[in-house]
Amino acid sequence: MFAAHSYLKFLLASTNQHGIHSPFVYDLVTKGLYPETIAKSEILHLKSLAKNNKTPYKSLELFVKTINFLKIHSVTCSGLVNPEKFLYDIQNSFHVDVQNSSTKSELFYLNLREKCVTGILEIPLSDLVLENKIVFVNNIHQNKKSYSLWQEWIQEPKITVSIDLFYAGLLFIRPQQVKEHFMVRY
Repeated sequence: MFAAHSYLKFLLASTNQHGIHSPFVYDLVTKGLYPETIAKSEILHLKSLAKNNKTPYKSLELFVKTINFLKIHSVTCSGLVNPEKFLYDIQNSFHVDVQNSSTKSELFYLNLREKCVTGILEIPLSDLVLENKIVFVNNIHQNKKSYSLWQEWIQEPKITVSIDLFYAGLLFIRPQQVKEHFMVRY
């Protein structure tokens, strides 16, 4: 019930590319997320991978498009049953060169499933995000705990760009950019 109510609120408050006034976010959305960059033959495999990892298809699609567009090569995962297998499947299925890394990764993938939220609350945001590092947060509207955690994180002074895509969210530290929060329909 929470997710349905949250989705309606999101639809009323969100925008498409025409409401984005940040060149960085506009490029990410229009050149990275909106175009159909995943081949039709790969869609079935992506749906299977989403089901196996108990993650929404749209969220996984956003993840693949994000790592492709931003040319991410190292990822740290949290909240997944088997992060090595997850990244191995992503790498082999979608021809991206991404490795699991526990140190100095470019992107932190965080799956906010019901059982994982409690442990994640204890991780300081400063440990997740460093300058020029990205946090991809899955399932931000799944339940009240996930959503309140997301709301706390976007209020963090270090986070200058946050993008709510309903299925997932992206957090960036970009010192050259004024703090902004975007709600973008996908």
